[in-house]
Amino acid sequence: MRQSIFCLFLIWLAASLYVGNVYSANGAIGNDWLHTEGALIKDSSGNVVILRGVNMFIRLQNEQAKFVSASAAGANVVRLMLWKCDIETPGPNETGSDKLGLDKRGLAAIDAAIGWAHDAGLMVILDQQVWSSTTFDSIEPAPSTFLSDPTLQAQWLAMWRLVVDRYKNDPTVIGIDLMNEPYRVSVSQRGAWETIAKNAVFDLRSHNPNLLFFVEGWAGPTAVPGWQDIEFFKLPNVVYSEHIYYHTASPLPLPKWEEPWRIAYSIGDLTTGRNLFSQYADSRWTVFTNQGIPVWIGEVGFLTSDPYWQDQMENELTLFDQRGIGYAAFAYGISRWRSVYDIVDASYNLTNVGAAYKNHLKTPMATVTTTAVSSLTQASAVSGGNVTSDGGAAVTERGVCWGAASDPTTACARTTDGSGT
Repeated sequence: MRQSIFCLFLIWLAASLYVGNVYSANGAIGNDWLHTEGALIKDSSGNVVILRGVNMFIRLQNEQAKFVSASAAGANVVRLMLWKCDIETPGPNETGSDKLGLDKRGLAAIDAAIGWAHDAGLMVILDQQVWSSTTFDSIEPAPSTFLSDPTLQAQWLAMWRLVVDRYKNDPTVIGIDLMNEPYRVSVSQRGAWETIAKNAVFDLRSHNPNLLFFVEGWAGPTAVPGWQDIEFFKLPNVVYSEHIYYHTASPLPLPKWEEPWRIAYSIGDLTTGRNLFSQYADSRWTVFTNQGIPVWIGEVGFLTSDPYWQDQMENELTLFDQRGIGYAAFAYGISRWRSVYDIVDASYNLTNVGAAYKNHLKTPMATVTTTAVSSLTQASAVSGGNVTSDGGAAVTERGVCWGAASDPTTACARTTDGSGT
């Protein structure tokens, strides 16, 4: 008999979020490790943790104030973007009073950043962002031959072993993002990346089985979903990750080959844009969460120069909040080569994008309990639950959602049972 799995859900005025157990109010790091359970990430007490945070370049503004201000803005996690070359061959800290110099100290710089993150109550995900560069402008994740060169792959894996071993006793470092946007290395070798990434997870898990492994999929309209061997992500502590940006890099009107949701937003057709983005999310991410696989959006980015950017931003982040998908904004601190994405300035004052983003970092977390499923038949079951706390915001909708996979969401079948606690 195929059993359905139930969870209680509720919707707030400020944002929406399905819940199945108890949500951690701030997700701050404790003295334990996180783990995956179906499509959810939980702490050792069983509390669901939604990772909402920011991206930081280790080379830029690597200072305590940066982490303190990110925590004050409501972030609970930092995706710390690293340079492989600095880890292997450390350089000087060139940061000056103008904060435009580069901190190339490698592991010493990472040590300092993790310490500041811990003190600020932030979790850290280490991301291999850049392979090698003498300037800040070169940000390729790996040489073009990486996906076919075993020697380069061995060097990369050795770097990760060094990093994982160094922080294996520090639960501030909750996970690693194996490689930033691997499709940029060679768009035609998707299968090679899947093999390399899977082998790396199997290897590095033996160095620290407590880590979450964030593995990025393939981008582009022909890569749907972004990973072929979906069963791999059903392994413990493996999280599927992608990036999403609303940008109109092409002159307006956008060309027909552009994503339809971007075209709709760019011309101000907001209802169509919202509906098309929801369909896009279903094809790229719900296909994973409906199978009990956690999804995290490692980079979201918004440009104030894009038409209707704030409408698109609100729709996108609200959708993620409704579906319990975490995300991290790009970028916190001055990014220099693309400052238009910055959510704070050099003094950590919020930009227009940052001010809007902060509202989602501060999304309240309600607390619910779910009644165990009983009276199971092939056609029905009995369940329910209670909203024990509204988390500081009005509960506008509550009910039960269910599905054949673990951790169903409000995108599945559901009831609507009123509002309030």
